[in-house]
Amino acid sequence: IMANLSETFNQQGVLIMLNLFFTPAVVAAQAISVQVSNALMQFVNNFRTAINPQVIKLYASGQKEESKKLTLRTMVYSFDLILLLGFPAILIMDYLMHLWLVEVPDYAVLFTQWVIVRRLIGTFSASFYIPMMAANKMEVNSVSALVLCLLEFLILYILFMLGFGPLWLQYVGLANVFIFSFIVKPYVLCKDIGYTAMEIIRGVMICLKVSFFSLLFTLPVFVVYDGNDFIHSIVKAVVSVVAVAVSSFVFMDKETKTKLFNLLKSKLR
Repeated sequence: IMANLSETFNQQGVLIMLNLFFTPAVVAAQAISVQVSNALMQFVNNFRTAINPQVIKLYASGQKEESKKLTLRTMVYSFDLILLLGFPAILIMDYLMHLWLVEVPDYAVLFTQWVIVRRLIGTFSASFYIPMMAANKMEVNSVSALVLCLLEFLILYILFMLGFGPLWLQYVGLANVFIFSFIVKPYVLCKDIGYTAMEIIRGVMICLKVSFFSLLFTLPVFVVYDGNDFIHSIVKAVVSVVAVAVSSFVFMDKETKTKLFNLLKSKLR
């Protein structure tokens, strides 16, 4: 109840606060960004829906190491899936917004790009939620969710009162997600569920490597094709998708690579 109340307060309370301090166009921009990010997350949520029961089943049957391995792999694969969809969307968001809305509200493009980044980082938080639920260790998470959301709301209210711009909504929100993903939930996993800091760090490092090389391979194309028309956007999207797919495969664990190769061979036969 506490976690869901904090999430509701975070989403609806922020919209009310934006309406108090800024124009309706800014409120519309935030609503649009959430709608776009939810659409991107739908595919990843379907993937998690198939995996999460296995994580809980393994933990409940006493196979805690197997549950841990599946959780950490799911974290990496969920991140790769969101990056595969979100990275091209970030690069061509301006074109997509004008194609979809024609008249794009102020901050809609920036808000959506930042929300996708928040979703990427939130992948770690979402992945760590299932083993916590399986182990019945939800107290710290729920209390932290309520405290941090209230604190986020208070900080934003003060900042807006002092005249800070609406983009601070995204900056503070990103900091909140970062604390959840890399401090609160890893703390619970390491303290109460048997995870180690190095296991979590190794998984996060894989995600960082995939992100770095995807950006490295895409950046030259983005610089050369500096345009927002249809052709330029298609080239950027295709190159970024290929870059993410190749980088994800390169840093994939050997066991999964072997399974993919065997699956491919069987299909070809």
